Amino acid sequence: MENLEGTSWYMDPEYQDTGDVSMKVDLFSYGVVVLELITGKKFYDNNRPAENCSLLSMFMRSQVLKTADLIDPTLDRNEETLRSFEKGPGLACNCCIRDTDQRPEISNVMGVLLPLVHSWKPLENV
Repeated sequence: MENLEGTSWYMDPEYQDTGDVSMKVDLFSYGVVVLELITGKKFYDNNRPAENCSLLSMFMRSQVLKTADLIDPTLDRNEETLRSFEKGPGLACNCCIRDTDQRPEISNVMGVLLPLVHSWKPLENV
C-alpha cells in the first residue's frame, strides 16, 4: 500500500485501512463536510465530551435529541432553514457509515439533493 495523503477525519476509514478506492470513498468526505456545515463545528474534536467527539456520534444520538439543537447557532433558524435541514443530516450520516457497502450510491444522494436544489430560491436584495 502506498502512503495515503489527506486529512484523516475526511478520509474514508476503509480507504485508510486498505488503500482500496471505490466509488463511495468520496461520499464519506462529502458526509463529513455536510455535518460540519450544518453544525459550524469540526467533525472531530478531542475537547468535546467523549460521546460527542465525533459529529457523527452526535447526530446518531440526535434521534433522541432534536436535530435542530445541533444546527449552527449563527444560522437563522426560521421555518425554511429548519425545513432545509430535514434530510441533510441523515443523508450525511449515511454517507459516513464505516462500511462502504452500507453507504448510499451517489445516484441515491443526488435523488435526495435534486429536489432541494429545484426548490431553492435566491435571496432578494442581496
